[in-house]
Amino acid sequence: MVTDIMIDKVGEFHVRRYITCFEKEVDELKCEIDLLKDDMKELREIFNQVDDECLFDCFEVTPIFAEALYDRGWIGDKLDLTKYQCFLECERHEAP
Repeated sequence: MVTDIMIDKVGEFHVRRYITCFEKEVDELKCEIDLLKDDMKELREIFNQVDDECLFDCFEVTPIFAEALYDRGWIGDKLDLTKYQCFLECERHEAP
C-alpha cells in the first residue's frame, strides 16, 4: 500500500502528482519527487492554471515555479534547474 505520496481523487479515479527531473546533458530521468501537499487550488495558482481544475497536463518547472514550490512547502529541497529539467506530472493511480 502506498501511503507516502500525494494522491487525490478526481471523478472516479485517483491521481498522483509529482515532479520528474531529467539530467540535461544526457536527457535521462534521474528522480521523481512526490509533492508534500494536496491543495489543488494553490497548485493551480503556482502554475498559473486557475481555470484548469484537474491539472492533467505536464508542466515544465521554471525557476519561478520551482521557487514557489519550495517556498510554499510542496517540495522539501530546492530544485537544481541548472543541472536538471523538471516537470510537474500526473498519472492515474489505483486507490490504496
